[in-house]
Amino acid sequence: MIALPAGLYFSRLGPESAVVTAREVLSGRMPLGHLRGRAALSPSAQVAEHTIRERTGLDAIDAIEQVSETTTPDGSVAVDMRIAGRDYRVLIRQGPPEPTFGHGCIVDSAVTWHRWIVDSVEERSPSDR
Repeated sequence: MIALPAGLYFSRLGPESAVVTAREVLSGRMPLGHLRGRAALSPSAQVAEHTIRERTGLDAIDAIEQVSETTTPDGSVAVDMRIAGRDYRVLIRQGPPEPTFGHGCIVDSAVTWHRWIVDSVEERSPSDR
């Protein structure tokens, strides 16, 4: 399911979970259970957003105020995100490929995904910026 205009993607929804998810989104909240990501963000920023929301309970769809990313020398990504007036830095790296599987959205397709590894989440004060 795609929720517009926020550009949120949800997957693995059944009839009941689709209704519950749609109601949450229409009320301005972002349910995390079936969330795949946000179209406007890079994959690493999507991981950061999901991780911050899981840890803080922030659920307002429009809470993101600013996002920036920096690739570190070891290939990890530092995502700096201001969400609901609070600043966070999330360090993320791509893990090894997962086993190939058949994707349900495309007939006879084989997909290999990489798991994202969150190395740290830090709430930052204005002096840390």
